[in-house]
Amino acid sequence: MAECLKLNLESERTTDWGGAWPAYGISKACANAYTIYLARENPKLTINACTPGFIETDLTRPMAEANSKTPAEMGMKSTEEGASASVFLSMGNPGGSGHYYGSDCVRSPFDRYRSPGDPPYTG
Repeated sequence: MAECLKLNLESERTTDWGGAWPAYGISKACANAYTIYLARENPKLTINACTPGFIETDLTRPMAEANSKTPAEMGMKSTEEGASASVFLSMGNPGGSGHYYGSDCVRSPFDRYRSPGDPPYTG
Protein backbone atom coordinates (compact mmCIF):
# COMPACT_ATOMS: atom_id res chain seq x y z
CA MET A 1 0.00 0.00 0.00
CA ALA A 2 2.76 2.48 0.92
CA GLU A 3 4.53 1.69 -2.34
CA CYS A 4 1.34 2.37 -4.29
CA LEU A 5 0.89 5.71 -2.50
CA LYS A 6 4.49 6.67 -3.22
CA LEU A 7 4.03 5.96 -6.91
CA ASN A 8 0.87 8.07 -7.04
CA LEU A 9 2.54 10.99 -5.29
CA GLU A 10 5.57 10.72 -7.54
CA SER A 11 3.35 10.92 -10.61
CA GLU A 12 1.83 14.18 -9.32
CA ARG A 13 5.19 15.82 -8.63
CA THR A 14 6.92 18.06 -11.14
CA THR A 15 10.62 18.74 -11.25
CA ASP A 16 10.50 22.51 -10.93
CA TRP A 17 9.23 24.78 -8.18
CA GLY A 18 6.52 26.38 -10.33
CA GLY A 19 4.80 23.18 -11.41
CA ALA A 20 1.40 21.83 -10.46
CA TRP A 21 1.03 19.78 -7.27
CA PRO A 22 -2.67 18.83 -7.24
CA ALA A 23 -2.44 16.14 -4.55
CA TYR A 24 -0.34 18.36 -2.29
CA GLY A 25 -2.66 21.37 -2.58
CA ILE A 26 -5.80 19.33 -2.00
CA SER A 27 -4.29 17.69 1.09
CA LYS A 28 -3.40 21.09 2.56
CA ALA A 29 -6.87 22.50 1.86
CA CYS A 30 -8.43 19.48 3.58
CA ALA A 31 -6.12 19.79 6.59
CA ASN A 32 -6.98 23.49 6.92
CA ALA A 33 -10.73 22.85 6.64
CA TYR A 34 -10.44 20.11 9.26
CA THR A 35 -8.63 22.52 11.60
CA ILE A 36 -11.48 25.02 11.35
CA TYR A 37 -14.06 22.26 11.84
CA LEU A 38 -12.33 20.82 14.92
CA ALA A 39 -11.93 24.26 16.47
CA ARG A 40 -15.65 24.97 16.06
CA GLU A 41 -16.69 21.54 17.36
CA ASN A 42 -14.37 21.76 20.40
CA PRO A 43 -14.60 25.35 21.70
CA LYS A 44 -12.89 24.44 25.01
CA LEU A 45 -9.75 23.33 23.16
CA THR A 46 -7.18 25.37 21.26
CA ILE A 47 -6.83 23.86 17.80
CA ASN A 48 -4.66 25.53 15.18
CA ALA A 49 -2.62 24.60 12.11
CA CYS A 50 0.80 25.70 10.97
CA THR A 51 3.34 25.34 8.23
CA PRO A 52 6.96 24.42 8.86
CA GLY A 53 7.92 26.40 5.77
CA PHE A 54 9.90 25.20 2.78
CA ILE A 55 11.83 22.34 4.37
CA GLU A 56 14.55 20.20 2.81
CA THR A 57 13.02 16.73 2.58
CA ASP A 58 12.93 13.82 0.17
CA LEU A 59 9.90 15.51 -1.43
CA THR A 60 11.55 18.93 -1.96
CA ARG A 61 15.19 17.99 -2.60
CA PRO A 62 14.50 16.93 -6.23
CA MET A 63 13.33 20.49 -6.95
CA ALA A 64 16.78 21.80 -6.09
CA GLU A 65 18.48 19.05 -8.08
CA ALA A 66 16.28 19.74 -11.12
CA ASN A 67 17.26 23.41 -10.94
CA SER A 68 20.98 22.66 -10.39
CA LYS A 69 20.88 24.38 -7.01
CA THR A 70 21.51 23.37 -3.45
CA PRO A 71 18.54 23.18 -1.08
CA ALA A 72 19.88 26.30 0.68
CA GLU A 73 20.01 28.18 -2.63
CA MET A 74 16.34 27.27 -3.13
CA GLY A 75 15.53 28.75 0.30
CA MET A 76 14.86 25.43 2.00
CA LYS A 77 15.14 25.30 5.78
CA SER A 78 16.40 22.43 7.90
CA THR A 79 13.95 20.20 9.71
CA GLU A 80 15.13 21.75 12.98
CA GLU A 81 14.25 25.24 11.70
CA GLY A 82 10.90 23.94 10.51
CA ALA A 83 9.93 22.82 14.01
CA SER A 84 9.56 26.35 15.42
CA ALA A 85 5.90 26.87 14.47
CA SER A 86 4.88 23.47 15.87
CA VAL A 87 6.76 24.13 19.11
CA PHE A 88 5.16 27.58 19.36
CA LEU A 89 1.66 26.15 18.97
CA SER A 90 2.26 23.37 21.49
CA MET A 91 4.18 25.38 24.08
CA GLY A 92 3.28 29.02 23.46
CA ASN A 93 0.11 31.06 23.67
CA PRO A 94 -1.23 31.42 20.12
CA GLY A 95 -4.19 33.52 21.24
CA GLY A 96 -7.11 31.83 19.57
CA SER A 97 -8.36 28.67 17.94
CA GLY A 98 -9.11 27.68 14.37
CA HIS A 99 -6.22 29.73 13.00
CA TYR A 100 -3.24 29.06 10.74
CA TYR A 101 0.32 30.09 11.58
CA GLY A 102 3.26 30.63 9.26
CA SER A 103 6.73 29.21 9.72
CA ASP A 104 7.65 32.42 11.59
CA CYS A 105 4.96 31.68 14.24
CA VAL A 106 2.76 34.55 13.05
CA ARG A 107 -0.93 34.19 12.20
CA SER A 108 -1.47 33.75 8.47
CA PRO A 109 -4.49 33.43 6.17
CA PHE A 110 -5.63 29.94 5.22
CA ASP A 111 -6.20 30.83 1.57
CA ARG A 112 -3.05 32.65 0.46
CA TYR A 113 0.64 32.90 1.21
CA ARG A 114 1.98 35.34 3.80
CA SER A 115 5.76 35.67 3.64
CA PRO A 116 7.71 35.29 6.89
CA GLY A 117 8.24 38.78 8.25
CA ASP A 118 5.01 40.18 6.75
CA PRO A 119 2.46 41.61 9.22
CA PRO A 120 0.12 39.14 10.96
CA TYR A 121 -3.18 38.27 9.34
CA THR A 122 -6.08 39.80 11.27
CA GLY A 123 -9.11 38.64 9.27
